[in-house]
Amino acid sequence: MIHGISSPADSADLQRDLDAPEAWECKWLMEFNPSKCQTLRVTLKHKPVEASYAIHGQTLELVESTKYLGVTTDCKLNFNNHIDSVAKKANGTRAFLNRNLRSCSRA
Repeated sequence: MIHGISSPADSADLQRDLDAPEAWECKWLMEFNPSKCQTLRVTLKHKPVEASYAIHGQTLELVESTKYLGVTTDCKLNFNNHIDSVAKKANGTRAFLNRNLRSCSRA
């Protein structure tokens, strides 16, 4: 069940959920890398519940936007950063082709 974080108790529940996979890690001899994990608060509230989350005692970095599965999104679920980066990449490819194909014959 998906629900929001509307109180400190909800934050504590989420932290317990983050602590739960430690038994799985031990069983499968794997470990999550906290330095590769981030916290993204998705909210339109002016005063969201302030909480920090940790994995293996290391506090997760709080970010305003992040890239997940190739899509950049921000804390308000805007895709402006993603669109800007895709357009920048396309313009770079177009400029590369213009520079390198300018001297080629059209025939």
